[in-house]
Amino acid sequence: MNVSESTGPAGSSDDDADSPARAGVESPGASGRRRVRLAEPTQKELDALPLEKRLELLEQRRQSRHQWFNSVGILFGVLFTAAGLIVTSLTWRTGQEELRNAREGLATAQEGQVTDRYTKAVEQLSSSRRDVRTAAVYALERIATDSDRDRIAIRDVLAAFVRENDPARTVRNDDLPKEPDSDVQAALTVLARRPAEPQRPVSRPGPYKTRTAEEARRGLQENRPVPVLDLHGVRVPGARLLGANLAGANLEGAGLSGAFLDLAILKGANLSDADLSGAQLVGTDLSGTDLSGANLTGVFATFTTLAHAEWSEETVWPKGLGGRKGMLARSEPFGEGRYRIRQPP
Repeated sequence: MNVSESTGPAGSSDDDADSPARAGVESPGASGRRRVRLAEPTQKELDALPLEKRLELLEQRRQSRHQWFNSVGILFGVLFTAAGLIVTSLTWRTGQEELRNAREGLATAQEGQVTDRYTKAVEQLSSSRRDVRTAAVYALERIATDSDRDRIAIRDVLAAFVRENDPARTVRNDDLPKEPDSDVQAALTVLARRPAEPQRPVSRPGPYKTRTAEEARRGLQENRPVPVLDLHGVRVPGARLLGANLAGANLEGAGLSGAFLDLAILKGANLSDADLSGAQLVGTDLSGTDLSGANLTGVFATFTTLAHAEWSEETVWPKGLGGRKGMLARSEPFGEGRYRIRQPP
């Protein structure tokens, strides 16, 4: 179909004048120039076209229609995909929030169970029956294994239990039992094999202040220095502490005569004025300990580490370690009346 613009009266025809749809409608363009908007061809014009041309036009119309349907289909597909992604995102967020709430609920429930077990075990420590007290000691050990946050508090509770249930000060040394009671020994065993402290303990805390379980827990949460294990003044002759981890412990004035301390770690412990007479110290680590005024009469000490241990004029050394004269040869002055054992070559 040919379409041409009319240039004047001479170039116009009757068909063109009578067929404004075929000639098109003129409209001004953006630049002021006129352009022709083509109208749909009539059936007469289509019949006048060659067969090949008509087939070509039909194919073009069919392709245009298919393209329109394809575009609409793609648009709907994009919209459905976007909606699916939004729904998936909302579902994932909801699932994460539910999972977080479930975990918090589980943690709260577990903490409540630990608190109940802890309270019951502490109550059983005051039972009049020794077997109940012994069972409570091992129950606290299990709680300390399950709950790191309660480990220091349980350690302090068991140390207090030993201090309060050992023989009274009024009992003479000659009248002391040869070994601790079973419940006290159980507490010592649990303390000896307890896991490593969650924080490095202070080596010289000064006067020890017994803490409640809540104070111990709060101090641990606030990242404060953890006080050392306090067993000062305990009287547990014959105690079995083989391989015990008592590093940095406060054993000032402790009665450990005849105790079995083979392979025990007492590095940095305070053993001032302690009674270690007749104790077994095979392979024991006493490096850096304070042995001022300690009584080591008759101890069996082989492969014992004493490097940097401190002692005083009141310290009693056994003959097996060369006595006072032999220890003076291995030590250097460290203040008035005090000495420090040198590192062996």
